Amino acid sequence: MLLNSLYGRLGMNPEMETHLILPSEQALKYYNLEPDIIPLNNGKELISFFETNVYDKSNNSTNVSVPISTAVTALGRIYMSKFKMMFLKLGITLYYSDTDSFDIDQLLDQIYISFKELKLLLHKNKKLEIPQEKWYRDFSKSKIRIKNEIYSLQITDNKRKLIYNKQNKFIGTKPLIINNEKIIN
Repeated sequence: MLLNSLYGRLGMNPEMETHLILPSEQALKYYNLEPDIIPLNNGKELISFFETNVYDKSNNSTNVSVPISTAVTALGRIYMSKFKMMFLKLGITLYYSDTDSFDIDQLLDQIYISFKELKLLLHKNKKLEIPQEKWYRDFSKSKIRIKNEIYSLQITDNKRKLIYNKQNKFIGTKPLIINNEKIIN
């Protein structure tokens, strides 16, 4: 989770996509940009497009850094290689691995975050606090400061509405409904 968040943020394409909800007649003026168009069946359309020559490389306001993203990926692979060596020594079969995950044929030692701990996150308002190193850059002093902080892992409803059963256990999501450019449900 931590690696994917950092890698994804820093490895983003700096040419950002624009999304607009417009009345169909106003959307016509954007058709020359070859947008993706989703009719909303209310006289409006959701149009998504990339504007050419908008990204100014001298002002990287999107905080994109391919070198840092690459370093995060490399560090993830190095970290995972330690597990791979351990699996080999212990006779554990490795079916799959990535920079942040693996699939093996046995239970992992409990000194690592267990599935049981993650399963607790399915209950409403539960969170898992994980200690981590956080790096802060100070351009004025040309230094990086490292602090030990707590990372809170929990389910959020930023993108979809969360559904819980009667025991307040997470069971799924449903899309947010937008009406007149406001979330109504």
